[in-house]
Amino acid sequence: MGKIIQFNKKSQMRDPLSMTNDIIFFLVYGAGTKESNKALLSLLNVVLERKDPITEVKIVNTVHKGFHPGDKETVMDVKARSEKGEQFNIEMQASVQLFFGERTLVYGARMVNSSLAKGEDYDTMKKSIVISFIDGVMFKDTPSFHTKFELRENREGLLLTDRLEIYFLELGKIDDSKDPEEMEPLERLCAYLKFAGDYRRADYVEKLLDTGEEAVLMSDQVFREITEDESLQDLLWRREIAEHDLATKVMLAEKDGERIGIEKGIEKGIAAFIQDYVEDGREAEAIIEKLVLRFDLQEDEARQYYEKYSDC
Repeated sequence: MGKIIQFNKKSQMRDPLSMTNDIIFFLVYGAGTKESNKALLSLLNVVLERKDPITEVKIVNTVHKGFHPGDKETVMDVKARSEKGEQFNIEMQASVQLFFGERTLVYGARMVNSSLAKGEDYDTMKKSIVISFIDGVMFKDTPSFHTKFELRENREGLLLTDRLEIYFLELGKIDDSKDPEEMEPLERLCAYLKFAGDYRRADYVEKLLDTGEEAVLMSDQVFREITEDESLQDLLWRREIAEHDLATKVMLAEKDGERIGIEKGIEKGIAAFIQDYVEDGREAEAIIEKLVLRFDLQEDEARQYYEKYSDC
């Protein structure tokens, strides 16, 4: 096997040139090229685990001229259709978002709705399948990293319809201490998606490639070609830095909000303290002296508070 590409080891940020990056994931499986389609076809067949595998897949949101993967408006979901007309929405999520299950259901419902044209019979409705890879843990009550949801009756498991399927693949449950030779094909693929591009797991990724798993090999071929593009590397690093800066600003804003909240709470306490002592008939200088001691204030600060709240 070729040498695993390694990137900035000293960076405190996550490496954007990895398969858990939504842009990289999209470019590997959604570019619409011959190699990308092969990788996507292998991925779908491994995830769906059907007796009759999909033989052809077409991307319906291919990369177009003027495409800029850093744009916020650009949706990084891979949208595809099989030779039978089945619709697929495949995505990579860097974390478990709030109401992610509900969000996924909305995606699936939109796909189902779009699969039936106005005036068409219901028997022409094509299957809609949502596949979400998550770099985290969504369902803590089960050790399984692979869950599939359908519309079923909750006591006897009767299937209402097979026109909607939702798959979640939780990469946060993948264990890199497990020998790849002992893994099932889907677990190998998820392990590859989890660790490809991580210099700390380079040897482990080599072991995954050595298993000869088709979905892993196809994905790795496209991944290597993409990550050698210097302009893309620069774009992704700038995007990562921008996201890091934004997260820092949000954190600082939250801390500032907490500080302001604490300060307001303290000031309310000071106001109540002053008003209680005023009602008790205490002299101004005595109240100011107590403020200094009780709230660790400078005398001029205490005097300002007294003037502000003593007449309330």
